[in-house]
Amino acid sequence: MRLVRRRIYDKVRRNWRIPPNSQQLRCTLRIRIASNGEVMDISISQSSGNPIFDTSSEHAVRRSSPLPVPRDRRLFDEYLTLIFDPNDI
Repeated sequence: MRLVRRRIYDKVRRNWRIPPNSQQLRCTLRIRIASNGEVMDISISQSSGNPIFDTSSEHAVRRSSPLPVPRDRRLFDEYLTLIFDPNDI
């Protein structure tokens, strides 16, 4: 499962257009995923306080759909939490 999570992070990171002057910002998204990897829903569980930054994070996830899923469906989890922090890239 760790490999799948890494692949998800890598794919989303490639699609994230980080707004300028956002080095001190961070937000957390909760993502609902279908078994085929399609993103079904995104909610902000912790806002950065900056709507532009939060929206850029949501757009990165949407552009990354479908997300990688484990081959073994027993390991599939419908919900995923991602933290967006420009300093972690």
